[in-house]
Amino acid sequence: MRQVLAAALAAVFLAGCAVDQVNAPDAHIKAVRYHHDAPPSLTLFTMVNNETDKGAHSSLMINA
Repeated sequence: MRQVLAAALAAVFLAGCAVDQVNAPDAHIKAVRYHHDAPPSLTLFTMVNNETDKGAHSSLMINA
């Protein structure tokens, strides 16, 4: 039973590799991108749980 399930899962995951990737044209990407005038920076945000004062999760904002 495990082998059948493993084979089915492998087929599902590998099916995504067979699909042609369709990308937007470069002109469209440049037209909708966000650009900030500030200098390039990396900002690390750490969310803290107010009840336990422990870090819950972190995120990274990249301004490049």
